[in-house]
Amino acid sequence: MLICLAVCVGVAACGNTPSNDDDSEISITEVVKHSTPVSQSVRDGVIPESAVRLGMPVDDAKAALNALAEGGEDAGSDYYSETARGSYKRLFCEGNHFYYDPQNKDNGITAIVFFADSYDFRIGIDLMDVVMASVDMEGTEYTPDGDELFFIPGGQDGKYTAVYYTSGSIRLDLVFYDSFLSAAFLRDTDKFDPASAVKQ
Repeated sequence: MLICLAVCVGVAACGNTPSNDDDSEISITEVVKHSTPVSQSVRDGVIPESAVRLGMPVDDAKAALNALAEGGEDAGSDYYSETARGSYKRLFCEGNHFYYDPQNKDNGITAIVFFADSYDFRIGIDLMDVVMASVDMEGTEYTPDGDELFFIPGGQDGKYTAVYYTSGSIRLDLVFYDSFLSAAFLRDTDKFDPASAVKQ
């Protein structure tokens, strides 16, 4: 009887021993590999997945957006819409926004809001810690206010966070909703002011 009890206790003890295979004990942050370093893209005013870059002449940007349409620039009508947004004009195409100042058109495109995959990150899939671990720049995390999220209806619901990166006058804000990447906002801070985009 005593031998049987000792064996049972020994088996129970072995069953309670922590396993090295327990995934809950391991914390690994995925890192996204980039075809072009994010720092270089920001310095160049580029979202690699976008056909339009900062500083691109407005007419060239319109042509690049039309070229995205099935049939290209010969599709028969503009593939983008153009509306006023505060003191700026916005080109809207495939859910993305491209801004220019009609009073200073020679500046070209001064801001881009991209709701599609950006910098090799996947919208709605990649988490904030993965993104921050993968960017080769020092970022600053903040809670954006309504003006800073002028491009997102209901952006003041408190579920958004953002991280911004700068290279000279170029600033990239990566916006997250419930920790998932939601948008990339790239702008020339010398030529685009978010507060002026919300003034009617």
